[in-house]
Amino acid sequence: MGEPNVMTKRKETEEQLREHIRSFLRGEMRTALLLLGWGAVAFSLGAWCWSTQPDLLYQGMSFPLMVFAAIHLATGLMQFVQTRKKAPKLLTKGVPERPVLMQELLRLDILLPRLKFYRKTTLGIVLIGLAMVLAGSLGGFGRYMTGTGSGLILQAAVTLAIDLFSGMRAGLFQHELRRFL
Repeated sequence: MGEPNVMTKRKETEEQLREHIRSFLRGEMRTALLLLGWGAVAFSLGAWCWSTQPDLLYQGMSFPLMVFAAIHLATGLMQFVQTRKKAPKLLTKGVPERPVLMQELLRLDILLPRLKFYRKTTLGIVLIGLAMVLAGSLGGFGRYMTGTGSGLILQAAVTLAIDLFSGMRAGLFQHELRRFL
């Protein structure tokens, strides 16, 4: 009598893991597309600020917009390719084999501390941007510095939000993998 109950629980656990895998991969793909979309918008905005706006505020804003946009585009493209590459391994019929899950768990163990470091670095960039805005506007260093600081704050805020949700998603998936294994 107890054995069918164990089998039923195992099947329920496997189905829950498959749902977590699907949810994680969907989130990874959405993040990749968000990075690509924001990178294209930010680069266009930066190019527009540089080429059409004579005000130093906008010209100062253009540099951080375009630099971070290039980073977002590269990161989004890499994440898109990697997610497409690992999806077939993780979305097999049934539950992926233990070595595949262990490899993904190892990848997450490396990724999560990196995301924490990126968040701290991004917070530092926000503070640098804030200091530049204050120095430019209150300290008399000019509109170009104010614009550069504003561009840093804008891009760092978007990066911080994306990294925060990516870290939460990866942490949840890591927890579910550990629970299953």
